[in-house]
Amino acid sequence: MLRHIRLDELTEPLFAEFSATYRRHSEDRHQIKEGQPFREYITALNRFEDPDNLPPGKVLQKSFWFLNDDNVLVGNSRLRLELNKYFLNIGGHIGYDVSPEHRRKGYATEILRQTLLEAAKHGIDRVLVTCNEENIHSQKVIEKNGGIIENVVLEESTGKNILRFWIDNRKE
Repeated sequence: MLRHIRLDELTEPLFAEFSATYRRHSEDRHQIKEGQPFREYITALNRFEDPDNLPPGKVLQKSFWFLNDDNVLVGNSRLRLELNKYFLNIGGHIGYDVSPEHRRKGYATEILRQTLLEAAKHGIDRVLVTCNEENIHSQKVIEKNGGIIENVVLEESTGKNILRFWIDNRKE
């Protein structure tokens, strides 16, 4: 089972190990800049949750960090509370990530499920979730959570096809 914590509850040791899993697999994600203090990194991430400090072109979002039963940080998600043109076409309401050493254990499915519950709390009844066309595992995660594909769009900056799924998030 997974439980989520908020960004301000994230500790440096938890994040350091999480970040190290990406480096061990040569993935450039969740890396603090050389010499940047951990709390400064967290403050930078917090800008996306503060309407008064939101960077230009960005949308309000909530971040969730997921711990497994052993209190190991295994993944995170971002819930965008609104969509600009980019997120409507490419990024969607929810982005999620599982560290390389914890993939294919069902964590992504549970992370998306829990983030959908958070979306419902914010009144988001139709949730857009996207993934790269070649990411078969993410496609399955989205479909397990009720995703219905609407279309495929080209992300011009990468030349990759992006699958756009909608999830009916209304609770009966």
